[in-house]
Formats: sequence, structure tokens, C-alpha cells
Amino acid sequence: MHLVGAGGSGMSGLAMMMHALGARVSGS
Repeated sequence: MHLVGAGGSGMSGLAMMMHALGARVSGS
């Protein structure tokens, strides 16, 4: 899973949830 703007406050929570579920998370 790749999240553009994962460093932003809006996406960080989603990125952490996906990571907790075992998804491979990358961001730019």
C-alpha cells in the first residue's frame, strides 16, 4: 500500500492502522 502524503496529519492515522493490520505501508 502506498499513501501519497502519508506524513500529513490526515493520512498518518490511516497509515498506522494499515500497518497495524499487517499491510506493507510506504509513503511519499
